[in-house]
This record gives sequence, structure tokens and C-alpha cells, in this order.
Amino acid sequence: NEMDDDDDVPATGGLLQSGGRFSLLRGMLEELNNPDLQGGVLLLVLRFASEFLNRAIVFTISDRIISGSGQFGISGGKINGDERVRSIHFPLESESMFKEPFRTGQSITFKPGTNAFDTRIFEQLGGGIPDEVFIGPIVSQSQVIGFLYGDNLPGNQPVGDMESLAIFLSQAG
Repeated sequence: NEMDDDDDVPATGGLLQSGGRFSLLRGMLEELNNPDLQGGVLLLVLRFASEFLNRAIVFTISDRIISGSGQFGISGGKINGDERVRSIHFPLESESMFKEPFRTGQSITFKPGTNAFDTRIFEQLGGGIPDEVFIGPIVSQSQVIGFLYGDNLPGNQPVGDMESLAIFLSQAG
């Protein structure tokens, strides 16, 4: 019978409960695919992340150095957030929270440790260690070219489900 031809169409029942995030994801992916916006990929990543996180930073990798390149939610103090983020540089090989997402190419949400390296990064971001952070690699041509780091300071509620942000990042590179 011809009705069986639709068996391979995925059921969307479970997705519709979080439909707001998926329609947002769909809209953002459409913008990402618009060639007029090539310079705006960084801004799109940060804008989408702002739907999920209180603050986020895009880090880029160049010559095996990880550097802060853009942000939202970093404020306070004498130095503004953009300057604060752009002053962060560290070797890719360092024992930082970025090591595992670089190695695996997978997004992770975790409770950060208190190693000296990560503590220094948190200090550069304005102090305070979040209960939970999200790090998603940005991949281009199967190479990790950067990361999206995010947390929920100062509120510090859990980061929550980051699946649609991880999907977006997988397309952003």
C-alpha cells in the first residue's frame, strides 16, 4: 500500500514541545546560508547563543593560539567587555577547559574545574567561577577553527539543553 512510503519521514511530535527553539534555529540557519552575511557569522553565533546563555565569548584559533574575538554579557570594571575578551590569548596545547572539545570536536556542558589556567580565564572575564559552562567547537573543513564559550553568570542557573546551539555551531564553520 502506498501509505507505507512515508515510514522514513521522522515524527516531529517530540520536537514541537520545544518548537520555539527549533523555529529560531531554522531562521538562524537560513541567515547563515545567506551569502550576503559572510562577515556576520560571528555575530550570528553570538546572537543565537544569547537565546540560551547570559554571556558568551567566541574564541578563534590562529597559529595554535586561542584568542577571544567577540562577546556578549561581559561587563563591569574599568575595561569594557570587548577589550577584556580580546586581551585573552593562550596556547591551544594548554591544560584548559578547551582541550577536550578541541580533541573530540564535540560540544560539552560541564562544571568547570579550578585549574590555574581556567581560573585565570575566569578572572579575565570579570571573576566568578560558573557552576556550569558550555563549550562548542566551531569547525570548518573538519578542522576546529574556534569555540563558543558560554555560561550563565551572574545568575548562575544551569546551562540546560544546548542541542540546538550545538547544531547551529556545526553549521556555522
